[in-house]
Amino acid sequence: MTTRRALLRTPGGRLVAAVLTAVLGIGLGGCQLTSPMTTDMSYDPADGVSAAVGSVTVSNLLVVAESEGGPGRVSGLASNAGAEPVTVTIALEDRTEVATIELAPSQTVRLDGEPLPLLSAEGTEPVSIEEVSVPPGAFLTLRVGVEGGDTVSAAAPVLPPDAPYTGLAPEQSQRTAGQDG
Repeated sequence: MTTRRALLRTPGGRLVAAVLTAVLGIGLGGCQLTSPMTTDMSYDPADGVSAAVGSVTVSNLLVVAESEGGPGRVSGLASNAGAEPVTVTIALEDRTEVATIELAPSQTVRLDGEPLPLLSAEGTEPVSIEEVSVPPGAFLTLRVGVEGGDTVSAAAPVLPPDAPYTGLAPEQSQRTAGQDG
């Protein structure tokens, strides 16, 4: 320990320490130059996926289903950022329509039918799928469209009705669960 302190007291030792500090600072600071800013990157921070068409954004889009071939409940938020009302359709990949939603300007609704806390005292009709064609753990392609506008496809994950999605289990699943216990 005393040898290091003695070395740093010499002019050559101070120079070596200064050069070493500068090299390490440049080397470690260079990581910032080659890495993208993650706060500028768009990503889905939840389990579901997002889809945008026109002034409408559907975020955290997912399907809760107990099994392949059984019913499913669609979850997510649909928002209209435009100044005009819009009609949004949600359909399966084969274009079978699942739901039609009317959105006023600046309106957001939950697709599972629950009210939005602090924004709405009332919910809407939940978006349901009679027969989910893939098992939980797979992806189901949903088509989100705006009347008179474009349609986009989104690969929505199908999740089992486990926490935190137990309350979103389709009606048939909730009756089965109630009969078991």
